[in-house]
Amino acid sequence: MSSTRALGATLRRVDVRLATALTFVLGSLLAVTLVFVYAYSAEESAEEIDVRVALRLKEAALYLNGTYGPEAGTVVDRQSIDRIAKLEGIALRLLDADGLPLQAWGTWPSKGRAFVEGHHADAEIVAPLPDDERGLEMALAGSEDYVLHEVSLPDGRRLQGAGRLEHFAAELDELKWILGVCFLIGTVLAGAASLALARWAHGPLRRATSAIAQVSANQLNARMPTRGTNDDVDRHATTVNEVLDRIESGVARLERFSADVAHELRTPANRILNVTEVALLSAPDNPAREEALVTAHATAQAMDGLIESLLLISRAEEGRLSVSANEIQLDELISGLVDLYAATCSEREINICCSLTATRISGDPVLISRALGNLLDNAVQHTQDGGEITIESSRTAESVTVSVSDSGPGIPQRERERVFDRFVRLDPARSGPGTGLGLSVVRMVARLHRGNVAISPSSAGGAKFDLTLAQ
Repeated sequence: MSSTRALGATLRRVDVRLATALTFVLGSLLAVTLVFVYAYSAEESAEEIDVRVALRLKEAALYLNGTYGPEAGTVVDRQSIDRIAKLEGIALRLLDADGLPLQAWGTWPSKGRAFVEGHHADAEIVAPLPDDERGLEMALAGSEDYVLHEVSLPDGRRLQGAGRLEHFAAELDELKWILGVCFLIGTVLAGAASLALARWAHGPLRRATSAIAQVSANQLNARMPTRGTNDDVDRHATTVNEVLDRIESGVARLERFSADVAHELRTPANRILNVTEVALLSAPDNPAREEALVTAHATAQAMDGLIESLLLISRAEEGRLSVSANEIQLDELISGLVDLYAATCSEREINICCSLTATRISGDPVLISRALGNLLDNAVQHTQDGGEITIESSRTAESVTVSVSDSGPGIPQRERERVFDRFVRLDPARSGPGTGLGLSVVRMVARLHRGNVAISPSSAGGAKFDLTLAQ
């Protein structure tokens, strides 16, 4: 049973199936060619016998007519008919006008089929045959069959000549054997060549498999080779390489993400450890103890916000974040968020200007509120004391745009796309407030609502964020 399975597995191999198909095609072409050679050889041999019998019969007719001079380059004497019968192997017989035999030379065939020019005759059947089929019919002749020709003499007698096909049939049998051997050898050679060709054609695929086998968790830079032919193998290699590029890029982002998460969580964790140690070493009524607890609580809240943002982004990237579709009065939502930052802005003498259009959209109020809050928080953090923040909204038939501008330092052109990556801060020291996830959340929320967020310079010299949401 195992050998049967092994044979089945071998026959299902792509190179074996391709080689089998090529062998079948080449074998069929070889068979057709050999059949043509056989038919052509039989036709030529039959024609040669026909010509020989007809010529000798004509020579005998010249003698019987009393013509002893040259005819068609031949001189006929009285011994010609005997010579024709004995040496040429052609039987002759003379019939009277009624078809009765008068004289015979050689042994006239007593059985077998007679192939007559223009038709095929035997003892009982006379079936006309076209000239182009006569040779093919004679290709199936046996050793007892013969070619029959007849000429009429001036006195009404008829002279017939019969040429035996014994040697003709033997030659055809030998030709069949030779062509059969040629077919077997040719088929074997065609099979070997087809298998070699199939193996050669699958060479690029084998090399690609060897290259892809080198891919591991520690080595993601291996790529399948391409030849620039744009065939199926090249397109497959290109597609696999693109997938490997995405995997390598994803792994690299994951590694950076893990390092960033470790860095972001280590700082608040150390802060909590430090303040709790101070609290444990302080007396119960020491004000430092209460201050330490307050600091630990605030740090834990910051860590909770960081973890929540990470989970939110992760669920969104995996497609597991459900987005509700509720009617939202966007201008009222923005006004409520501005009120939350009013105290901080008043303390720092930051002027907030709002120019809002009454707008209702369909979306997730929690996610949209978080995105807008992150934009306001980002503006407040990067606006110097005494600066200005402007919030505007506009709408079109398909979307609503909320613009948040500040008078801060602005964002360089080369950094405007990078700031949306996770944990990216333009402050190299990374010591400022925030987690570096706020703008990532903003873009994620925008895309969940079939929109986007873009950065441009503000009229006050800072940065302007345009959050677009589909209606």
